[in-house]
Amino acid sequence: MQGEKREIKGSSSFGCYVFHDVTSSDKTGDLEDLLLLLMNQERNRGIFEKAYSFLNDGRNLLIGLNEENKNRDKEYDPLYDRYTSSHKYKAKKSWISVAGQLQLSGMQNAVIILKSDYITKQDILENDECSIIASLFR
Repeated sequence: MQGEKREIKGSSSFGCYVFHDVTSSDKTGDLEDLLLLLMNQERNRGIFEKAYSFLNDGRNLLIGLNEENKNRDKEYDPLYDRYTSSHKYKAKKSWISVAGQLQLSGMQNAVIILKSDYITKQDILENDECSIIASLFR
């Protein structure tokens, strides 16, 4: 059960929280869904809307409808002059990154999440999902 602690075979208690999109009826999603819920609030809305538009415009330019560009979101190996592995583009991660670069240039998403003011202490304290996660540590 989401956010519930249980004792397993007489050992310590274990808890589980599955990150998901709280607006999704099937409760699918990932950590970025919760982060974007916290970050993309009214006070930040304009920034996140522009970042979203920038990403969509850029993706359309990069990938477009051109068959030759279909692999542009895979890793490129210059030694063998080919694209490798699976598709690496994650829209929600990019959205956080683009908005975050406006405050903390060159930083990774983990640093943006920690040090930008897009998520405040009050945001965390007032969020139901964050309360569920915090209860697992009490």
